[in-house]
Amino acid sequence: MEEGLLMAGSKSNINAASGECSDFMNPSGSSSATPVVVLSTLVALCGAFGYGCAIGYSSSAESGILEDLGLTVAEYSVFGSIMTIGGMMGAVINGKITDLIGRRGVSHCITFYNWGC
Repeated sequence: MEEGLLMAGSKSNINAASGECSDFMNPSGSSSATPVVVLSTLVALCGAFGYGCAIGYSSSAESGILEDLGLTVAEYSVFGSIMTIGGMMGAVINGKITDLIGRRGVSHCITFYNWGC
């Protein structure tokens, strides 16, 4: 029944007991997708690093921000919360826009928006 799902001429050995899978078509284990996966991972890490830097900056600059703007600690706490809420809302909005115009369309819109600013 599942024979139709397998590629013709492709043989793979899956050991259910150990969870290991070896592919006879590609015994070296190398894949052309590896550089893409590494690049995608680095891009995702850069985004997380940038967000962490923004949060870290506001944390160490707390006393200066409180004095310059005359905020209480409770009002300053809202600042950190707004960044988190803004990130969640931005992710949802970006996801919906990506569903509508596609990944490349969103990338082009962001690029043109940044050029205009």
